[in-house]
Amino acid sequence: MSPQNGFWAIRLYEGAYWALTSPETPLSLKQTPRKLGIFLDYEAGDVSFYNMTDGSHIFSFPKNTFSGALKPLFRLWSSDSGSLTICPGGRIRRTSDVLIDIPN
Repeated sequence: MSPQNGFWAIRLYEGAYWALTSPETPLSLKQTPRKLGIFLDYEAGDVSFYNMTDGSHIFSFPKNTFSGALKPLFRLWSSDSGSLTICPGGRIRRTSDVLIDIPN
């Protein structure tokens, strides 16, 4: 999973957060997110992730040029991860927002 293959993703693996770039980028989070915000500005080519628990920026992927429809994909890597709730964030000037509730 990488932007080159059409995926802009972050993951938690063995207690560490990573942006799935090529190569992967380690991330330092001040607080474990309980709500994750994913912000897309299609025209600007921006995909950014935020910790909505404390409002902090997690990661922005390098600018992209999109063509055609983008389709969100949300995945929990194991059945032990719990559940996932997707909450629409509305629209703010041509920017699509998604909030994800992460269970305790």
